[in-house]
Amino acid sequence: MIRKNFRILICLFLLVAVFATAVIAQQRQRPIPTSRYVNGVPFFMVLPRANAQSGLQANAATANIPMWSSSFTFQGTTFPFTMIGTNPASGSATTVVPVVIIPLRVTFSNGTSLSANSAVCNDTQTSVQRVQNSPIFQNASFVPGGTNVGTTQYEDAYQRANFWSSVSTTSPNYHVLLNFTTAALQTISVPRRSGTSVAGPCARIGEVDINFFDARVAERTRSGGRGPEHALRLVDLPGYGFASGPREEREQWKAMIERYLTGRDTLGALVVIVDGALGAQPSDVEMVRWGQSLRKRIVVVATKLDKLARSRRAAQLKKVAATLGVPQGQVIGFSAKEKFGIDELWRALVSREAAAAGDLASPAANRKPPAVR
Repeated sequence: MIRKNFRILICLFLLVAVFATAVIAQQRQRPIPTSRYVNGVPFFMVLPRANAQSGLQANAATANIPMWSSSFTFQGTTFPFTMIGTNPASGSATTVVPVVIIPLRVTFSNGTSLSANSAVCNDTQTSVQRVQNSPIFQNASFVPGGTNVGTTQYEDAYQRANFWSSVSTTSPNYHVLLNFTTAALQTISVPRRSGTSVAGPCARIGEVDINFFDARVAERTRSGGRGPEHALRLVDLPGYGFASGPREEREQWKAMIERYLTGRDTLGALVVIVDGALGAQPSDVEMVRWGQSLRKRIVVVATKLDKLARSRRAAQLKKVAATLGVPQGQVIGFSAKEKFGIDELWRALVSREAAAAGDLASPAANRKPPAVR
């Protein structure tokens, strides 16, 4: 299989995580774009999509955001849709959608660090400030085609213009607004094989292999080739046993973990990492029970087994399984030092059959996640 590597321009890399946003990519015939700063051309691919509508509804429900559904017909085909907010035809109403801006700092092996919290090229504002002060969040006057749809945020103006026949008559105060908060700066370290930085016109420019952000896993075939690919998204939640930080921040982590685990329909498995040398702790037991109550597939990884004598490892895995109340085959012995358990863990993560079967034992309706200490 030929891997197409390409470079992504990252001058100030900023990820804006907008709540309940869906993007549909379509391939069209167009001239191939080029960059005056970096050699090469970009390549695009359409990733397999999950059920965006059900995911949108589930996430909106956890934040008590109203939604409405309808459909339209085009060239004989009816297209259903679901939108955040209220139906413009039902009258004036204002919906406020929470948004989290996540600033990124991208560091490279050659020592370059590109931060969204830093101003470059003699700018007086950082990338974060530019986004915060943009019409995405700040009011501006919008007069498309000579029609004044209001002084408001960009997305709200766009929505008002889409349903102008209702807004201009029965719903003059109809709005869907964004209310942002800015998270702490997050650092991404790019290894040498996945990217570097080059000189730009006024600042360094980052080049990152897209596969670094969009990892795909494939098992090696007997002939040494690459088997079927599996697209994975690995999310690292704050450690419930060894989390550090201000108490107020840790309380926010707990709420965030609960919202994520209960609201992600696409979540395929919950990986619980246990100190294999120490054994399963009460917080581990609580996390497994809570994951089971949510009908999530549980993968238990017992790490640091290299600290135990080989003759004790099998008995320790059996003990961990018994303490957690899961089948012994569901606990994967792992050691980064001796490099065992790696293939078994990857197979557990990409196992579609296991994901479909799930772990449905001990269902309970109102369990809460373990306390973040």
